[in-house]
Amino acid sequence: MSEAELNRGQKLRDIKRFNAKKYKELEQRLRHRSSPSEWEAVMKDSENVLEIDGLKVHFYTDIGTVKAVDGASISIPRGKSVGIVGESGCGKTVTSLSIMRLLQEPQGQIAGGAIRFNPGSGPAVDLSKLPQEKMERIRGGDITMIFQEPMTTLNPVLTIGKQLDEAVKFHSQKNSNGSRRIAARSVEMLKAVGIANAEGVYRMHPHELSGGMRQRVVIAMALMCDPKLIIADEPTTALDVTIQAQILDLLRSIKSKTDASIMLITHDLGVVSEMADIVLVMYAGRVVEQGPVREIFHNPCHPYTIGLMLSRPGVKSSGKRLYSIPGNVPNPVELPDYCFFRSRCDSSIRSCAGAYPPMARIDASGHCAACYRHVNDAGGASHGKK
Repeated sequence: MSEAELNRGQKLRDIKRFNAKKYKELEQRLRHRSSPSEWEAVMKDSENVLEIDGLKVHFYTDIGTVKAVDGASISIPRGKSVGIVGESGCGKTVTSLSIMRLLQEPQGQIAGGAIRFNPGSGPAVDLSKLPQEKMERIRGGDITMIFQEPMTTLNPVLTIGKQLDEAVKFHSQKNSNGSRRIAARSVEMLKAVGIANAEGVYRMHPHELSGGMRQRVVIAMALMCDPKLIIADEPTTALDVTIQAQILDLLRSIKSKTDASIMLITHDLGVVSEMADIVLVMYAGRVVEQGPVREIFHNPCHPYTIGLMLSRPGVKSSGKRLYSIPGNVPNPVELPDYCFFRSRCDSSIRSCAGAYPPMARIDASGHCAACYRHVNDAGGASHGKK
């Protein structure tokens, strides 16, 4: 056996031992009976419904530790829509699953940071440390999620009515809610999301509905318990263009009628421009730029955001080759210490080879970018070209 094979075998054994250690630590945390002092939190801004602070999510695999989210910080104000964009694998969906505590454990774990949720009544809580039984009361109640593919979200052997009723039965604090009252609430929500034959759909199974109808049912399920935060994970990806427009109109209507905040995850920059008040751009597990939707679209500052905007097809780009960002996303198992976008950036400077850049404020609107060019503009010294 060659030396290279011996080293590879030793590396794999080290990885397995490290993973086993992390699995055991998770098991001990889950067994630990935590007190309220451990998971109660204080919001940095009382107007935010959710604050993610330095979130790290790791997947402990046989090839090493995959850092799917590596220090992301996100704030979602009450009653606002926050759009999160970025290419596949940047950590958007993993962030949303972390909020819901639906990571595939023990391989996937929250390795650091805080997820503070403001329920409105009572103290704020850190969802990353909340006991499982308390998290179950929040998940599907105060925080709901609209998944990308409704056919895999809905149970194929249960009727639509039974699945809608279950949400109310589980989360309702009132014992007086009888079956008829719950059924009436379910039919009411089906009508609210634009389903004309609500009573008929209530008795149907998921396979009897079209893709657009199923997505409306999933949205109705998300609204059953009057949530404070709705996470929409690419809710229009599996739908045709006409149905996409209808679903977006529905989400806009929900936002105007309720005080719920919406966290919209999508690849489609057009959807974000229509739906979001605030936009966050993620790259390799971190937020690289954030700000009001108008600022992000009219004055993108991070080179990655600029690349995304250039890659959009437009009326004037007919017949022309679309722009594509050169290079590849860094390996999440071996992330560099410097700016993750440096190897793909055509405007990097000497500072980019140093520590990962902090968020630099662009203007008073809250527009920020994690780029040394703007850190220098904000008052740092220029370090010259690379």
